[in-house]
Amino acid sequence: MATYLHYIGGKYTPRKFIAESKRVGFITRRAPANQVKAMHFKDTVILLDWRKGKPAAFGEFIVTGVVFDGELNAKLIEELKAEDKIVEDNTGGGSVTVDRECGSFSMGGGAGVREDVDIPEIMEKAEKIQAEQQDAVGLGKESRGTVWCMVMGVLTKEYFPPRTLDPVPPFTRGFMQMLEGTTFIAAHGDEIPHDAPASQVVGVENYERAWE
Repeated sequence: MATYLHYIGGKYTPRKFIAESKRVGFITRRAPANQVKAMHFKDTVILLDWRKGKPAAFGEFIVTGVVFDGELNAKLIEELKAEDKIVEDNTGGGSVTVDRECGSFSMGGGAGVREDVDIPEIMEKAEKIQAEQQDAVGLGKESRGTVWCMVMGVLTKEYFPPRTLDPVPPFTRGFMQMLEGTTFIAAHGDEIPHDAPASQVVGVENYERAWE
């Protein structure tokens, strides 16, 4: 499994982000398909705080799911079911409203996938479905938009105090794979472990981003 680095900024401080992830029960980070399609279930994402030019890791999460717009997700699950790749379907229940510092959305039930189903395959299907949806409304190939989704995971470690990294990763708003040889300079922080659930795909509606 790979390890990715991801900066948390905007209205969040490390303490606020950790507290929210515990309150909500999971972590979601929005990203385009071209970043997410290389990721895998159970990859590790190290959460970074910019700390005025001195980046430090304050926690980790394990990737457990990918979250799509409700209509696209319904088509995706339908296709995965037809291929016998769904092991647990919880999409028939109601939705819950998730309020976070960075935005809000209504989350429906998820569908657990077989162990041999992974994110690259899911993203390929999602891109194909969205292209077909856009073709149906007359959008040509040159006008198609990218597939946006949310990477979903659960907090697996907290670092107290945050740990600095060497080499210092550049600032980016997306996910970047951690360079081989990257080390924690300050490895004295306490670690608080958490458990991770099985892999799933989930649908959301009424996504509203909180603008900075």
